[in-house]
Amino acid sequence: MTSVRDTPPKVQGLIFIGAVAIILLIRGTTDLGRQDFRGALICLSLGAGLAIVFFRRRMLAFILTGLALIFVGYGVDMIFQPTVLGILLTAAAFLAACLIAVWDMRRHPGQNPNDWAAIFNNNRK
Repeated sequence: MTSVRDTPPKVQGLIFIGAVAIILLIRGTTDLGRQDFRGALICLSLGAGLAIVFFRRRMLAFILTGLALIFVGYGVDMIFQPTVLGILLTAAAFLAACLIAVWDMRRHPGQNPNDWAAIFNNNRK
């Protein structure tokens, strides 16, 4: 079993950049709902720019990072303020992450489950 200390710095940086991009994209869509179009444009363009530059060939890693961030963010909020929407969003993020993991394991059958950081590499076989 690998730990966080065994994770390469490149993967740690990509996880951090992915989380920042997801937060910017969520903030941008929230600003659109508030009709703050300038803030929405800035946040959406920065989030999309980070996603395109760093995750151009690693979309699976970007999607799983986003689902994990949504799962953790709403999962913690669900403890203090449980709502039906929060429970459904948490369950949907968890289910989507599990289905994507199963799909990826079928696509790469020789992959070792302990080598989870391999989704951040471009040269997987």
